Amino acid sequence: MKPPIIDLPENPLRSVVVKTVAVCVAVAVAPWLTGGQEALAILISVLALVLGALMLWRQPEVRQLKLGPLSATYGALVVWALLSLVWSVNRYSSALWIVQLVLAGLVFRLAYSVAREAGGRELLVRLYLGSAVVFSLYGLWLYVTGAYPRLTGSFYWANPAAAYLIPAILIVIDRIKGETKWLWVGALALFGASFALTDSRGGTLVLVLVVVPYLLVTRLNKRYWITLLFALIAAITLTTVTLQARSIVGNGASTTAPGERFKEAALGESQSGSDRVNYLLSSVRLWEDHPFLGTGAGTFRDVHAGRQIAVVSASTNAHNFYVQTLPELGLLGFFLVVILAALILFGLLRGMLRGGDSLPLVLGCAALLVHIGLDIDASYPALLGLAALLAGLVYSQGKTTVGSLPWQVPAAAMLLMIPVIPYYQGSVQASRAAFYQSDGDLAGASDYYGRAHQGLLYNPDWINGEGIALYSQATQASGQERSKLAALALDRARQAEKLDPRDGQHHQLEGRVLALQGDYTGAEMTLKRALELDPFDHPDYAYDLARVQALEGKTAPALQTARGMLDLYPQKVITNRSADVSLRPALVGLAAFVGNGELAAGNLTAARAAASLAAMYDSKDFRTQSLKNAVNKASAGQ
Repeated sequence: MKPPIIDLPENPLRSVVVKTVAVCVAVAVAPWLTGGQEALAILISVLALVLGALMLWRQPEVRQLKLGPLSATYGALVVWALLSLVWSVNRYSSALWIVQLVLAGLVFRLAYSVAREAGGRELLVRLYLGSAVVFSLYGLWLYVTGAYPRLTGSFYWANPAAAYLIPAILIVIDRIKGETKWLWVGALALFGASFALTDSRGGTLVLVLVVVPYLLVTRLNKRYWITLLFALIAAITLTTVTLQARSIVGNGASTTAPGERFKEAALGESQSGSDRVNYLLSSVRLWEDHPFLGTGAGTFRDVHAGRQIAVVSASTNAHNFYVQTLPELGLLGFFLVVILAALILFGLLRGMLRGGDSLPLVLGCAALLVHIGLDIDASYPALLGLAALLAGLVYSQGKTTVGSLPWQVPAAAMLLMIPVIPYYQGSVQASRAAFYQSDGDLAGASDYYGRAHQGLLYNPDWINGEGIALYSQATQASGQERSKLAALALDRARQAEKLDPRDGQHHQLEGRVLALQGDYTGAEMTLKRALELDPFDHPDYAYDLARVQALEGKTAPALQTARGMLDLYPQKVITNRSADVSLRPALVGLAAFVGNGELAAGNLTAARAAASLAAMYDSKDFRTQSLKNAVNKASAGQ
């Protein structure tokens, strides 16, 4: 790689500063803790960027980013997102979205300054490649020893994992031209095998889209093509060895062979394509409901259920960042995002034309900007940060100027600590609460959930969690203690509703508490509201509603409620939603409810059908066994 232009004065401490800042930026975009989504990962990323920004701020001369179209567009997007907090349906979701947006901007700004330091660009590239090596090794280990049929690394989902590797593959494809080509051949084999095992159709298409232009515009000799062929053979060999290792170690876990999902798509057997169409249609419908202001930055997950098209299309993400911005931030936000992406690409092209071997970095960043429109990449700080890193390394905006780093950069990094630190503290308390709850200590769970939502930024689900723990305690208590706990649970449910009015689980909790208090009419209305907000994804809403209707003596409507939800869940839907561990128990409850109701009415045939349905969901569940025994006794009595 040609060394970047060095236009800054010599300084004895400069190399130390550059290395430290580069490491800080690399830490901020590292794909650990499920792609940087956890509160701890976000906190460490912010602290790393604070340190890097403060170190650059104390230097007398660093590369300046002049105010221009890119800065103005990015600033307008941040301001518009901040304003959306006023009308957001969930300020927690919006705040996290804004934190990730500002994080990406800080990564870009620091990378932009470091890129023109002596060795700065190369150091950042190598740090990224190092993280990709660790990521790939960890991903291969998970793939060999785990049950999921595709390689996921630390992202949990395979497609974002593939996206993280695309720039690394481009970089090493370019570097096998150099003197240390065998080192890069090994890296390409590792990255190539890891990428192949993700079996990502969108990732593969994007990779082809950027690799082919690189090979066409780059002058390559015969030796290069031989080396590249050898690297591809090594990648295929490693892929095959990994598949064999999984078959030996994986204890019969299912495996998706590389390329198998392309075959499914060609045969029309893939659900993924139709799901994505449904997500886009839902996004348009949501935008039509809120065309100008949107529902608030990052709130797609909060509003999608109300406009969900099919039961198999449950999602917290539209799988297209640009389209998802439309319902979240309205037309203005959508245009700002599209313009921002176009300005980044324009600046990258200008930077590439001004010298330096930056074509792989440009194509890598472009690949991420394209893939962000095909999958859920924007929900991962690591992927947003990686795109910002690559953009900052190449971006050019005219004549380079130097000076002290504006105070606004470290100030923005430090301001992020205001919401992020309490968010981390709350998440720790919520984790403790979940542990206490799983251990059966409901009092401890409610106490820690109560502590979790005391800070500036917290998840409304933590309030709901406290309410659930209080409700569970109330069901086990009696007298005044029962009334007191039920009242507290009701208060928590309604607090959560105010902060997150589109989430049916808060209304479900309210309905359960009202039923416990004997207000069946109020409980029925509230549970119906929960189903209106999310008519597909939570069979337990229908189960609670059916039980309340039965308590009111509305037997026919109760059975109709239960049957209506069961009709939405044939076997293929259950298979599609296999990751949801709460699904089968709820469906068993509904089937058992229907079976017992029909049995009480003397409809033995319908009761037997309900028992078979319950057995399909979970034959070992005690409710299934109880219903089957009751049906058998009734049959014997005939």
